[in-house]
This record gives sequence, C-alpha cells and structure tokens, in this order.
Amino acid sequence: VGLVDVSANDLQGASDQYISGILQGNNYLRAEGRYQRTRLAGRNALARRLSGTSRITNQKEIVDVYTTLLDNRQLLYVVQVAPANVRGQYNRAFENMIRSLTLN
Repeated sequence: VGLVDVSANDLQGASDQYISGILQGNNYLRAEGRYQRTRLAGRNALARRLSGTSRITNQKEIVDVYTTLLDNRQLLYVVQVAPANVRGQYNRAFENMIRSLTLN
C-alpha cells in the first residue's frame, strides 16, 4: 500500500504508468487480461492481475494491483502478491484488505 506521484491526469493513464514500473522491475511478470473496474477507499478504482514464474522461488506468482487517483495527482495503490498454488488461501484476507481501506 502506498502513494506515488503521477504525471497522468486520468486513472487508466496513471495506472498504466505505475504498472509499467512494476513490469520493468520484475520482467518475469506479464499482465493478464484488461483492467477491472472496482472501488478502493470509496473511490473509483482499477484492478489488474499480473503473473509470472519467479526466478527466486521457481513458482508462479499472482500479483493483483489496485489503483485509484487522488485529487492531488497521486496514485494510491495496493499490491497483493501470493504464490499461485496457495492464492485461494489468501482470498478472504485480500478482499477484506481492499474492502476496509479508508482515507482520512
């Protein structure tokens, strides 16, 4: 969970910028499908799944990235990572994390 300054002024453009950075730093990951519309901290948000086989663990990882654009041109993001073979065990905790996130 964090904030990053973005130059894009729309949610998809800002999300593209952020996810591009993840993919450049973790070149074993690939985007799966398209963005899904969702809510994060009561705001319109996007979710995108990335996946790939880690060179460190030699296991497939699932990476879910949630993003929402704040009024000050910062992107609030949540990144959830789990091995694919046990991802289901994390579903409830990950869903609760997304659902309970609030901004003050």
